[in-house]
Amino acid sequence: RYRFRKMLEAASMISELEGLRTYHLWHPKPSEKGYWTKHNDWKRNTLSVMLNEYHENISSILKSDSLKRNKKALCLLKDKNQWGYFLPFRLLGYKLDVCYHDYDISSLIKRIKQGDFNVLIIFNPYMKSHSCFLPIVDYAKKIGLETVYIERGGLPGSIYYASEVVYGDSSYKRIFESEEITNSQRASYEQYIHNIRNGGLLLEQGELISETKKRYLSKSSEKIKVLLPLQLSDDMAVTKFTDGYITYKEYLDGLINAVVTNEDIEFYIKEHLLSKSNSEFDRLFDLQNVVKISKKENIHALIKLVDAVLVYNSGVGLLSVIEEK
Repeated sequence: RYRFRKMLEAASMISELEGLRTYHLWHPKPSEKGYWTKHNDWKRNTLSVMLNEYHENISSILKSDSLKRNKKALCLLKDKNQWGYFLPFRLLGYKLDVCYHDYDISSLIKRIKQGDFNVLIIFNPYMKSHSCFLPIVDYAKKIGLETVYIERGGLPGSIYYASEVVYGDSSYKRIFESEEITNSQRASYEQYIHNIRNGGLLLEQGELISETKKRYLSKSSEKIKVLLPLQLSDDMAVTKFTDGYITYKEYLDGLINAVVTNEDIEFYIKEHLLSKSNSEFDRLFDLQNVVKISKKENIHALIKLVDAVLVYNSGVGLLSVIEEK
């Protein structure tokens, strides 16, 4: 019985960390003598009513928190599928106050002004989809409210939390400063790199590495091969924090010129997963030295296939370094 209870404690811990309460009610037996077990939820009707609140809308977990917290966080959430990124702040003592895109701006600014929140949290505020939140974010920063941005990191499966997005945050740049690591850390890093090179960890969705390899290895020529992964022309990655560098438009113009004037090089042009069209490149796909790559191809197989990769602020650049290209 003791081991069974300890097992229940371990299983319940996950839910408790997410702000839920766990109850194990004591009950006498037998039930036919009128104890509460006589009215047990044998058909799970009561349980179903409780779970239905989350079954179709799992992000509702953010609003359910039975534990006391000594701080409050304002969470600006547009895509409900990103609800899980906010949960770790409960472990830091924050009660999460979730605000969706249909908020009342005047009442929210009033609450911020009167100090209702200790921190504001938002997933990448520079995305076009988050433009509705910018007035709130700008006001919070103006009055000095701590602001935390959540963003996908440069490596597959990584999440980044900081006071600015990666392109403008000094702490992110220090990640790559040399530091001593333990043997166990080194082993962990090497295993992670091994998994990336095997093509199972992707920044975006893609097919199996074996499928992409099979498709292109038989077509491979003796020419020098260069991979060109394109970006979204209006994405933050190419429109912001680019001072001191050529613009993405200038970069694309240079690529087009390079493809046209270097017939002895084979260019593999891969469209961004979310792109709808790249009209400036349409005319290049008819050239003999251009191979059009579909959006579903496994990026690691392509990196292995080519001799070099040309990128403009793309996560593919870091993957290429890991592949030693």
